[in-house]
Amino acid sequence: MRVSGIGIGPSPNDAGDVRLEAHVTFDDASTPESVWIDVPSAYADSVSPNGNPWLACLMPLAMQRREPLHVDAPVDGALLDGMNEVARLWTAWFPPFTPVPVTVASVLGPPDGGGPGTRLGAFFSGGVDSFFTLLRREGERPRKPHLAVDDLIVVHGFDVPLSDGAAFDRLRTSLQRVADELGKTLIPVRTNIRVTRFRELEWARLGHGPALAAIALALEPRFRAVALASAREYPYSSAGWGSHPVSDPLFSTQRMRLVHDGGTYNRVDKVCAIAESDLAMRHLHVCWRSLSDVNCGACEKCWRTMTTLAIVGALERCTTFPTRTLDLDRVARLYCRNWVTKGFNRSNRALAVSRGRSDIAAALDASYRLSKRRDVLAAAAQAVERAPLLWRLARPLRRAAARDVIH
Repeated sequence: MRVSGIGIGPSPNDAGDVRLEAHVTFDDASTPESVWIDVPSAYADSVSPNGNPWLACLMPLAMQRREPLHVDAPVDGALLDGMNEVARLWTAWFPPFTPVPVTVASVLGPPDGGGPGTRLGAFFSGGVDSFFTLLRREGERPRKPHLAVDDLIVVHGFDVPLSDGAAFDRLRTSLQRVADELGKTLIPVRTNIRVTRFRELEWARLGHGPALAAIALALEPRFRAVALASAREYPYSSAGWGSHPVSDPLFSTQRMRLVHDGGTYNRVDKVCAIAESDLAMRHLHVCWRSLSDVNCGACEKCWRTMTTLAIVGALERCTTFPTRTLDLDRVARLYCRNWVTKGFNRSNRALAVSRGRSDIAAALDASYRLSKRRDVLAAAAQAVERAPLLWRLARPLRRAAARDVIH
């Protein structure tokens, strides 16, 4: 895999953006693929022309494809060392990954004049984790002004597909109101990373962390640090996740640190904290299943967030869900399909008990019992799928596991 032709120029979109672009040639193809990142022209001076974003973005793909990676541009020495460490982590986390040879045009030493950027950025989707990072740091501003966020980075092409420009425009308008109210700068970024061969990577399990790091590194001259909000608390930050407290800082350079933020708080703690903010209750966006700017109000993630808000009496103030009342029958039918979602269930139950909401605690108990039963059916389906002469039984077992539950 070879990265070449890195350059900055006008974007062909109608917004007057500037485009950072690279051409990636794979071992099994003679025609290079264009990978690009668009940023508003106001930030043209903050776009990095070196190889850092492309090394961060393409290293996991090279390892999955088992192709040597060459970046035909200078790369920061600290990032190169960090990526060697990340490669060893991924080898342990994602067998049969193995390290691949990595070469670069040259290695950049310590900054030669100018120093790092002065601003602190944070990725911001309007979700629980990113809202918590923003509001917590803003609340600590009087004591720790150096930790307050200056810029909010929202990416079109990750949660909201590139094909849905209208949905992203609505989301950007909503997040701009948050930025304006808090005196922050919103930087909308557009990229095709997820629709290139990068899509061969499993997004949640591996892809999203390096992709976010690539966006931060594309704007490296602007920032001294960029915060990436944690999705899990430290005790549950299992190996094998795209964004991780161990791997995220290894994407730092000598100019800019990538910070894994908020890992000492669990999801319920975060929802309880942002529930006190009317601003968050007007703009909260948690749903990934809708692939748009709205919360579907039907998936497991929407319902568990609504449950937490209902326990603390904030759901009726949250205007971004289709309903402001909690249907306990639907809560009882939530399917917690893995240990992470079961952990969210237990945290919500503990909160419900502490707040005297025995009705919600009972519904969560029912959800947990249902999930255990469905796990047995799903495991049976998986077993018979591999058994000679029995594989036809797998489909009815899977249908039974999915019947009358909310995923």
